[in-house]
Parts: sequence; C-alpha cells; structure tokens
Amino acid sequence: MDGGQVIPEEIRGLLDRRGTFREWLSRLDELGSEFRPEVAEKVRSDYAGRLARVEDELEGHRAGLETALVDRTEAVRHISSEHDARTAELEETQLRHVVGEFDDDEWESRRAEHQGLIDGLE
Repeated sequence: MDGGQVIPEEIRGLLDRRGTFREWLSRLDELGSEFRPEVAEKVRSDYAGRLARVEDELEGHRAGLETALVDRTEAVRHISSEHDARTAELEETQLRHVVGEFDDDEWESRRAEHQGLIDGLE
C-alpha cells in the first residue's frame, strides 16, 4: 500500500463502483413498476450480484486498511509527541535567554536549531 495516499486508487475505484451499483439499484426501485417484473428482477439480480462482488473485493482489503490505519495513527502519535518535546525545548531555551543565561547570539543560534526541528515535524 502506498504510504502517501490515504485511500489507494484501487480501493477508490471499488468504492466508486459500489456507489454506482447502489445508485442503480435505488433508481431501479423507483422505475421498477414501469417495466415488466421479470425484466426488472433480472436487472436487479445483475446489479445486486455485481454489488456483492465489489463488496467482497472491498472486504479483501479490510485487513490491509486496518493495519495502515494503526500504522498511521502510531506515526501521528509519535510526531505529535516529538513536536511537543521540541516545542518545550524551544520554550526552555527562550526562558533561559530571558533570564540571562544565553546572550542574544546564543539564543538566536539555539532558536534557529529548535525551530528547524519543529518545522521538520510539521
């Protein structure tokens, strides 16, 4: 599964097809009485079968999607924790500058370093 895409293209296509079949079945419900019952039932059966196959394919992707979700959730948690830690370090450095431990040059150097790390996480 591509780490850059939230929903892989293959699954997007399946979701689109599922939506199409559901829409067709809904329209068939609206129009069914305008056609002979056996014709409407034949078309309904075709759409229902195609919908079931698409849903089976989607189900086949469930485990991979659940794993990807867990992985992404953990990555977000890790990045958030890193961001909080780096922000606290920047704040500590600023406080040390304000009380006089670091002169302006030292503050600017450390601020730039910390800010670069924070920016890299955003």
